[in-house]
Order: sequence, then structure tokens, then C-alpha cells
Amino acid sequence: MFFVYTCSRPGVRQPDKGQFYSYLPEPIFMQRSFFFLLNLLLLTSYCFAQTPVTISGTIRGNQQDSISLGTTTVAIAPNGSFIFKPLLEKPQYQKLHYNEQEVELYLEPGKSLLLSFEGDAFSQSLRFSGELAIVNDYLRRQEKTNQELQQWVTQHWGAMFSKQEPEFIATLDSIRSLFLEPLNDLLYKDRSLHPWFLTQQRADLTYPFDRWLLSYPEIHRRYTGESVQLSPKSEAHLYKADLNDSRLLEFDSYKDFVRDYLYQIVQKEFLAVADKKGMDNKWLYAAFKTVPRVIKNKPVQEFWLYDYMHRHLEDYGTKNLDSLYSAFNARVRNPAYRKTVQELYEQQVQAREKVISRVYHEVDGHKLLAFISLPENFKKGEQRPAMVYVHGGSGNMGKPDWHFGPSPYGFVNIAVEYRLRDRQGTLPPEQATDIRAFFRWLRQHAGELGVDTSRIVASGNSNGGFLLLNATMAPGIEDLKLQASAAETAPDARKGLRISHAPNAIILQAAGFDAAVNNWWNKYIPDQAVVQQHSPTEHVRSGLPPMLVIHGTSDQSVPYHTAEAFVEKMKAAGNPIEFLPLQGSPHPFWAIPYFNNQAKAKQEEWLRMLGYIR
Repeated sequence: MFFVYTCSRPGVRQPDKGQFYSYLPEPIFMQRSFFFLLNLLLLTSYCFAQTPVTISGTIRGNQQDSISLGTTTVAIAPNGSFIFKPLLEKPQYQKLHYNEQEVELYLEPGKSLLLSFEGDAFSQSLRFSGELAIVNDYLRRQEKTNQELQQWVTQHWGAMFSKQEPEFIATLDSIRSLFLEPLNDLLYKDRSLHPWFLTQQRADLTYPFDRWLLSYPEIHRRYTGESVQLSPKSEAHLYKADLNDSRLLEFDSYKDFVRDYLYQIVQKEFLAVADKKGMDNKWLYAAFKTVPRVIKNKPVQEFWLYDYMHRHLEDYGTKNLDSLYSAFNARVRNPAYRKTVQELYEQQVQAREKVISRVYHEVDGHKLLAFISLPENFKKGEQRPAMVYVHGGSGNMGKPDWHFGPSPYGFVNIAVEYRLRDRQGTLPPEQATDIRAFFRWLRQHAGELGVDTSRIVASGNSNGGFLLLNATMAPGIEDLKLQASAAETAPDARKGLRISHAPNAIILQAAGFDAAVNNWWNKYIPDQAVVQQHSPTEHVRSGLPPMLVIHGTSDQSVPYHTAEAFVEKMKAAGNPIEFLPLQGSPHPFWAIPYFNNQAKAKQEEWLRMLGYIR
């Protein structure tokens, strides 16, 4: 399926092609209503019934026994031929798998698609014929354009969003036109295109661009420091979106747009409770208040309540969720939604029961936990190296559960919970305080946990790395308060703060280094000097622990140049530091096996060099 990377412009063909093109996307402020009215009327009048579609092909120089389409595998004949005849109720995309490669195909009930390709060059040599050939050729060309565009956007992301709104919209319109011309040509060549396909294409050429327009003020602020609001014309365009039509929920580009749209509304409800002490899961609470107020169609409302609950379980976990879980079951009657959420909820509860959990810190009514996984051959009284994981998630989201499990190196693995913006309403400066408290607690309780305090390694992804650097290098809020009130501070408190809050070695994966770059949270702190106090680049000095920095050269969330600058500054101060640039990698490289395997190999090599792995 084709997904555009961006946001909006018209494709009105020359007049001689007639009114057939009247449902093409209009300019950004005229796009949505007419096309969807037309095509959704077509969809409602179209009767979906199970009908076979025929996909057959010939492989020249075949060396495989079978080929797969979706979940169906068939044998390849000795002459290299194969055939699939799935029953479809409506058009859909399915992936064809051959020789560890895959290609996505567009299929329609009652139509045929013929394929031919070389056995040793599946994707490159693939050719189409038959009734669906024109559409699949079009989709492959669009996918190539999309890949080229993503490379361009990666290089120009900051420059795009640094423009003023009219120039930004003009850039989006010019990008969008790259996709509209091929669609225009397709409409002229094949007038029998299915209304479902037309609606899906329209969604993919409208909503991704609208998402960028919606996010423009915040991303513009991060790159320029300038606070702006969308023009009334842009706001009026975005607020025309139909949030209550259940038929649009099958299109991912539409759902992604609505998620961002709802974010803006939930944010206002969240800010009303953000500073409320002792309250957990504040964002989900705000979402459960917002969705019923904004979305009145009951099936659509249930979908979005399900979506928020499912994403919360995936990104935040189950802690202190009982009341909201009960609210979900009271409001959502869809059995599929309830079943999925129940299974995920119970699965995560069981996963937490399998690891050791200890309260390491209590603050503002929250008991923060450390989750410990001992190595399989661990014996009581042993002192092993510890690998401490501080999860990422921009300081808004994330959960220690991502790092549960035994160490491949025989270390004591510890995953750390800390307060988050979306759960407890905190910002990274407070989160760094939690991480300092954890390391002090770990050093005090190392004996009972089987940890060698001279070999504590900490690994942080993204914001987790940023917090580790702050915990190690920057003066914490609690330290500054102690300095300000030294005379009144109890001796025991001063003694506790003197315990080291730093690990012995640090692995930084796509970490943040400069709080002044692409910062979402500085707008909540009036005094920007406080922000800079929590910028690791401001606190480089000699005598810091050994560090391994791993960073993608195409990281747009934490620009690569900030990692380079930090490494050079550390070297100049005489600190031991290793640097692994991942060429072409985006921010979350741990989710991409090709890059993650390089990172893991480097980590093991580095740990052996330090003597932690023997």
C-alpha cells in the first residue's frame, strides 16, 4: 500500500480530459469534502461479495520450492509456474514473498494479475500483465517516488519546518504534485478503477499532508524558537475533518491524522491535571474525557477509546491502570476490542510477575520501581556486573518492560521506571532526579542484589541516554536545593546525596546531548537558564566514565551533528569515549535489524575491552 511522506496540492488535468478528473485532490484548502462525498456514496452502493481473484505467474531460473501470498503458500511447478486464487470481498493489498524478498500487490475481486520475473532478481525484474497490471505498475512507480522523497525530506526536514507558513504550504504542495500527476494519468488510462481504491488513494494524498500542516507550529518552534499559530484559513481547513465516519477507519493515513488531531484537544484536558500530585496515567485520563465529548458516533467513539487503551498498554504498561481499565470495559462493548485489550493487559501483568521488582524511590505520591532479572546461573553471594536500562520515549512515554529479560552476558539486568510527562506530568529535569535516586539506591543495595559496584554499566536510548548524561554530569534539582539550604538540611540527607549517582560506564544510543536542539519541553520552563543547566554539552569535564556513543547519521529527532560535537568535546577533555556512526540510520535504529546488529556487536566489543565480559 502506498503511503505519502507529506502534505497538499491540486491535480486538475487539462480541460480536454473532461470532468472525469473532478474528484482529484484540490489545493490544500479545497481538498476534502467533494471527493469523499462522491466516493463514499459509491462505496455504500457497492455490494461486497466473496469473489475469487487470480494471481498467476512464471519464474525464469527458479531455485525455490514455494512462493507465498499473504498467509497462503503454494508449490512452484517444475516449469516455474504458480497460481493463487484467493476469495476477496473487496480490494486489498497483499504481500508476495519469494526467496526472502517481498513485493506488495494490489488485488480486486473478480480480476486477474499475471506476473513474470527472474528467480535471482525478484523485485528488480518483476513485470505485470492482465487486468490489474496498470494499477500495480502505478503503485510501484509511486513507491519509488516515495522512497526518493523520504531521502530528500530527511535531509531538508528542519529547513522545511523553519519556513514561514505560506512558504511551508507551497513546499508541501509542490511535493504532493509529484504524486498527483501519476494518479492523474492512471485515471485517464483506466476508467474502471474501483471506488475503494480511489478513496484509499485520496486518503493517502490528503491526510499525511494535513498531519504535517497540523504539526507545523510545534516543529517550527523547535527549529526556530519562534512561536506561531496556524492561519485561520489553515485551521478552518483542518477542522473540516470528519471524525465520525466509521468507513474511513480502514485507511491508516486517516487514522494517523485523527490521532494527531485528537492530540491537540486531549492536550488541553491534560494540562488541567498535569500538575496534580499523586495522579498517574494523566494522558489516558484526559483522552477518556475528550473522546466521548468530541466523537458522537458510538462505533467510532469505541474505536478511539480502544486505540488509546491499546497504545497505552503498548507504550506505558499496566501500572495503576485498574480504574481506567474498568472504565474502558464499561464504555466499550465491541467484543474484538475488549478481547484484544484483555489479552494484552493480562500478558503484561504476567510479564511483570516474572521479574523481581523493588521500590527504589518515593516522590509526590509515586512509588518508582526497579525491575531486576538475575542471570540463569546466578548463585547467592555472587557479585556480577549490572546492566541498567533507562528506556527512551522523549520523556513523554516509554516503559521499563521493553528491557525485561536475562542478560546475554551473565550480568544482573535492571530496567528502571521513572516519572513521565504523560503519566505523572513531569519534565526531563525531574526525570533526571529519579535516575540519580536510582543509582544511589543501587549502590546502597548492591550486596543484596548481587551487583559489583565497580562494574555498573548503564544503557540509554534517546531520552534515556539524555537522562543518564544528566544523572552523571549535571547538577540535579536535589543538589541545587541542598546547596541553597545547606544549613537547614539534615545530615542524613546530605550523606545520602554524597553517594555516587553515576554508573561506571555508559552506552548512549541515539541519545540527546544538547537541550537547546529540537526540544519539546523547554516551552514549559520559563527560565531558559534552567534548560541549559540540564544540557549535557554544558557539563563536559575531565574524569567522566567511559562512554560508547552510537548514533544514526540520518537521525532527525536528535541531529547527528549534536552527537559529533559531544564526542569531540569529550575527547578534548581527555575522557575515554568510543563513537559508532550508523550510516543512513534514522533515530530508532534498535528497531531496524541491520543497524541494531551493528550496535550490538560494537557494544559487546566495547564491554570486552573494558573487562566487563570475561
